[in-house]
Amino acid sequence: MVEIERKKKLETARQLFIAGDMNGTRSLLKEVISDGLISPAVFSLMASACWELNDLQIAAYYFGKASELNPDSEAISLGLFHCLWNLGKEDDAFEEMKRFLKTNKSEEYTRLLSEINNDA
Repeated sequence: MVEIERKKKLETARQLFIAGDMNGTRSLLKEVISDGLISPAVFSLMASACWELNDLQIAAYYFGKASELNPDSEAISLGLFHCLWNLGKEDDAFEEMKRFLKTNKSEEYTRLLSEINNDA
């Protein structure tokens, strides 16, 4: 895929996401990813579209890939945490939380821990 064509597809995918067309977003991003583009932004956009489509297994996969490429992104880590949590994989979700908090601070994770502890 020519770089200009790839950029056009990425921008179209972003616009489709903003417009709420998650299937269109996912379809275009599949093309770009299958062409070999490796990017935390692309993976997290794909994950977000899959989240919106309630395809949590695939969303977790792409949030995981994005997290490998950008381990200090709180938004990506939280996306992965919530996917895993909603899939019933609480242990994996806590492992992601611990991984992130080992090198970063997060008000959101602090809030979530407090909320979880209050519910226990």
